[in-house]
Amino acid sequence: MTLEIACELCGSNQLTRNADGTYQCDRCGTKYTLEAARQLMKGGAFRNNSADFVVEGGTLVRYTGADLNVVVPDGVITIGSRAFENTSIQSIVLPEGLVAIEGGSYNSSSFMRCRFLKSVRFPKSLEKIGKYAFCRCDALEQIEFCGEPAMAESFVDCPRLRTVRYASRVFIVPKFREDLSLGLGLSFDKDAPVKSNYQFDAIYVNGEKNHRL
Repeated sequence: MTLEIACELCGSNQLTRNADGTYQCDRCGTKYTLEAARQLMKGGAFRNNSADFVVEGGTLVRYTGADLNVVVPDGVITIGSRAFENTSIQSIVLPEGLVAIEGGSYNSSSFMRCRFLKSVRFPKSLEKIGKYAFCRCDALEQIEFCGEPAMAESFVDCPRLRTVRYASRVFIVPKFREDLSLGLGLSFDKDAPVKSNYQFDAIYVNGEKNHRL
């Protein structure tokens, strides 16, 4: 299945048509003229070919395709421990309904060494991201959470990761600090900025920039 239209900046397929005929991405705000939107439709920026996915009982076991921009099929509940390991994907759309992304070891996990992956948006349904799930993703710069998944050293050795976005209005700050500590190996002093090898340029909660956690 080819998505009819997808934002070429962030990958979202949620674009709204404005009264003046232009289109705007609901996620990142990028605007497109009608002609630009038509080109996106024609180009099929993101592809989802079911033959490229090995799915067993709701678990995506392995991605076997060659597309760089990937849409995970609806109905996938879990992403398996080696599903995208060592692939060259540049962007990925995860479906609402996804519950878990399995972890693994420092040398083998679900998104281990996805060296060209730059950003990931996690759906609200996601409950858990396993240990080392995104380990050694060298190009990963931004992660966005629509919910509050549990994490434990999930983003180890992601040297370019600088921006974390949380969409939830009700996110509890202490839990936010705890999750980031476990997920990224950060350490905190009370009421102090982040102190670690991962110095974030910005933390966003509900779209508002926060420089202190």
